[in-house]
Amino acid sequence: MRTDLVDIALALIVLFAFLLVWRKEGDDPVWQERWRALSPADRTRIARAARSGALLSSQEEIELAAGYARRDQRRRLPYTLMTGIRLPLGIALLAGGLLAGALDITYACLFWAIKADMPPTRIFQSVAAGLLGKASFEGGAATAALGLSLHFFIACTMALTYYFVSRRWTVLVRRPVPLGIAYGLESMRSPAGLSIVPTPGWGFRLLTMVTLTAGTALIMWMGELISQRGIGNGMSMIIFASVVSSLPLNFLRIWEEESKILFVLLLALVAGIVFAVVRIELGT
Repeated sequence: MRTDLVDIALALIVLFAFLLVWRKEGDDPVWQERWRALSPADRTRIARAARSGALLSSQEEIELAAGYARRDQRRRLPYTLMTGIRLPLGIALLAGGLLAGALDITYACLFWAIKADMPPTRIFQSVAAGLLGKASFEGGAATAALGLSLHFFIACTMALTYYFVSRRWTVLVRRPVPLGIAYGLESMRSPAGLSIVPTPGWGFRLLTMVTLTAGTALIMWMGELISQRGIGNGMSMIIFASVVSSLPLNFLRIWEEESKILFVLLLALVAGIVFAVVRIELGT
């Protein structure tokens, strides 16, 4: 049940963020009204012209295309910033290893704290146990620090290995996210200690890469269709729907397994968030 409460809390945070920025994207209100007044066919034609640089027939269409291009560029800015950074090789490998190690150990600490009330020092000592054995759990802070150091050393070594291997197999550079997810799934174990992937290997990795790439393209296409028809930010609405869809089941679990007071408090929290966002919108 503690996991359900964490899921609800995270979902509410994301819900509040999306509601708060839903209409705070910086678009000109006049441009938005003119864009919504267009037919779906005209929106598609102007959007394609804005991206390809094709000539348009009227000054109004040129202005609409310029507004669309500004919005499209703003939405792509985070990706542009992330992919446009160029660092020296040594710093990039060190940063990649430290980032991967930090995310991995943070997830492990949060997961086991929620599931088994396990303190972070126990997680660190379990890493050092690979070197010291059972004596690691009796060494206190010293073995915990050793385990944390070993964890980051392993992460940096994996980043270095990935770099050298990717120079030979360039698919690791072209499709790093799907292959990384496939590797993570192959490494996961069930509570009984069994692998959740029955047949690990390159067949599963290639299937995961194709599936995730095709699925991402489909979701992006659906989001673009929603945006072009003036309904709203398509990708934001899809993510928003996926977050909100998990709330009813979690609320039902709270109602059946926890106190009714907690259920009422969570409903009041949701209502308060929506009310605050509406007041902010109306106030501006």
